[in-house]
Amino acid sequence: MDISKKEFDDDFYEFRSKIKELERRLASVITQGFDDYDTIYGRFKLLDNFEGLLNRPIIQDELEKKHIVLLEMYKKDLKEVQSIFLEGKQMVDKGHEHAPIFLNMPPIAGALTWCKSLKDRI
Repeated sequence: MDISKKEFDDDFYEFRSKIKELERRLASVITQGFDDYDTIYGRFKLLDNFEGLLNRPIIQDELEKKHIVLLEMYKKDLKEVQSIFLEGKQMVDKGHEHAPIFLNMPPIAGALTWCKSLKDRI
């Protein structure tokens, strides 16, 4: 092996260049998929599917811009769950017939199950 030859260095540089181009393309595909999903669940699932690749610097730089969007969606969803809870709680407290509890459960168990479903949504 002759260390004075630059063939390996040239090949390695070409390889790294191709890898960076593939990472840019993959970052583009992931961000396009992120923009296409309109639910927070879909966006988290997309990020979960590409979990091992998200640590790459090029992909990480592209997705860092999307963190604010994700947090805003989560904040909006939390406010929606809060309003659902407050409206449902008023119905349960008044004994309204359309209260969000399951009909095949006692009132306390139904209310607890309903609260658990809201917690699972969060």
